[in-house]
Parts: sequence; C-alpha cells; structure tokens
Amino acid sequence: MRPAHLMQIGESLSMLPISLRVNGRRVLVVGGGTVATRRVRTFLAADAEVVVVAPEASATLIALAGEGALAWHARRYVESDLDDAWLVQTATASPVDDVVAADAEARRVWCLKGGDPAGATAWMPAVARVEGGTIAVSGEGSARRAVRLRDRIVDLLRQSPPE
Repeated sequence: MRPAHLMQIGESLSMLPISLRVNGRRVLVVGGGTVATRRVRTFLAADAEVVVVAPEASATLIALAGEGALAWHARRYVESDLDDAWLVQTATASPVDDVVAADAEARRVWCLKGGDPAGATAWMPAVARVEGGTIAVSGEGSARRAVRLRDRIVDLLRQSPPE
C-alpha cells in the first residue's frame, strides 16, 4: 500500500519538480541588481554559460564579467537576447520582466520571473546539501515558504541522520 503522503492517482500538481542540467548551456539573466547577482552565482556554480543584459550591474557582476566568468551586455534587453538560451531569469522589478516572460513563452524558453511567481514558467527551489545529497524544496511560488520548509527538513535530518 502506498504511504498517504505520496501523490495519489488523480491528484494534480501546480508545477513539476525537476532538476535541470545547465552546465555548458546558455542562461540569460535580465537585470543587474541584487536578485540577478544572487541568481548568477547559482548559475555559475552549475557551470552554466551566463549572459547578463542590463544597462547597469552590481560590482560583483562587473567583476565576474571582467574575469570572463560571464558575458555582460551593458544595454537594455532585446528579444534576440533569448537566442540560444535554455533558461532566462528576469530581475529588473520593472515592466521589462513582463516583456521578457512573454518573449520567453513565445520561444518556449523556461522563465524564472523575479518577484512574480504567477507569471513565471519556472521557480527556483530552496536548496541545501546534506548527508551527501541535495534537497530542493518548492514553496509553490513562495520563496519564504520554500526556505522555511527546507530549513525544517535540514534540521530534522541533522537531528536524525539517515543510515
């Protein structure tokens, strides 16, 4: 018999939990502020080919571009920026995010939309590495909920490590 906490036939998911292998694949980040910087670090850690498009960028992004870790185009977004992208992160906190999301949808490119999970086609989970494994928790669009759940799971695993 299937445990009660597992999905039952007929239950629906509002999203599909999945892990993506982005190493060597182009990830576009539109925006150059705090959210963009945080996400760029994650994408670089996954060995993605990161392209940032933003008229201005944080000191960290500028330094990473100077080191050759990413490509930075110091200008406004244009639709062709999505050429060859597998994933896009919007992080402008402006109507540009809506334009990027619409363009990404038309091109069938997954879009992480900063501050607007309902308008996104993908969400970043809260992640932790514990006991040689990776835990990724979705808050169904709520980053705060995901972080709370992840932290509770990590605490439980540390109290009672798996065999």
